[in-house]
Amino acid sequence: MRALRVLVADDQEHMRELLVEALAADGHTVDPAEDGMAALKLLEQQTYDLVVSDLQMPQVDGPKLYQEIRRLKPDAVPFFIFITGEDEAPGLREVPFRVEGARREQAVQAQGLPPDAGEAVPRVGAPRGSAARATARR
Repeated sequence: MRALRVLVADDQEHMRELLVEALAADGHTVDPAEDGMAALKLLEQQTYDLVVSDLQMPQVDGPKLYQEIRRLKPDAVPFFIFITGEDEAPGLREVPFRVEGARREQAVQAQGLPPDAGEAVPRVGAPRGSAARATARR
């Protein structure tokens, strides 16, 4: 797998640091952002292959961040992965960002991910039976 330029946006410092450390250990170049506003500033200055964003952040949450970068750079929207530490985040099921059909399969194959990527994924350290949803979109 090729090294990616990744932006991690999370208002929880420990989660942001964990993600940055894990992605950097895999050889990726990673920039941290402490919230959606900081992420927007970085996205205006730098091109990223992937954005890993908390779903819920003050002022600019993950979906708003995605919508804003689509507005600012419609031809250079990076892949997005939304994460949350909540078991049932308000509005989680209403997030309208899914890669479906042939486009989803292309995205999954291009990244070398398993065919069920983007489906429910067990959370690290979560109680048995608990899951987080990762939703990817370009």
